[in-house]
Amino acid sequence: MTTPVETTHSPQDELLLAYLAEHEASCPVCGYNVHRITVPRCPECGRGLRLRLRTSDGFSRTWLITLMCAGVSAGIGGVMVCMIARWGPPPSREPVLAGVVWCYVASMPLPLVVFWLRRAYARWPIALRAVLMSVAVVLTVVMPVVFVIALNR
Repeated sequence: MTTPVETTHSPQDELLLAYLAEHEASCPVCGYNVHRITVPRCPECGRGLRLRLRTSDGFSRTWLITLMCAGVSAGIGGVMVCMIARWGPPPSREPVLAGVVWCYVASMPLPLVVFWLRRAYARWPIALRAVLMSVAVVLTVVMPVVFVIALNR
């Protein structure tokens, strides 16, 4: 004869199970309805579950757009580094072209900075976030245009 094994759950797990005993919810991985489960694990896919608090709007749109623009600039900066490695730095007689190239190269760590500052960014005033996003968008759009114009001079 076997006796049931009692499992002890952490207070967080107990809170999750109490919440799911009262509310309908789906597993975020497989979509299985986890209402009234008895262990903090999805019975369908086997993934562990926990209760988390999130903002209602998820990621800040301005932060996400700023991160994407920084990523685009960093990617172009990587291309510029490859071009510099292959053909050397831009000629000093072309200061606009050289300025754009070095701005792209300098922008390579920006996505990491934007990512690391995501929590602080959420606390900044909306106007400041909008200004930073606008600057990132303008630079992402304007710098390639200036680069092409400088190449064709």
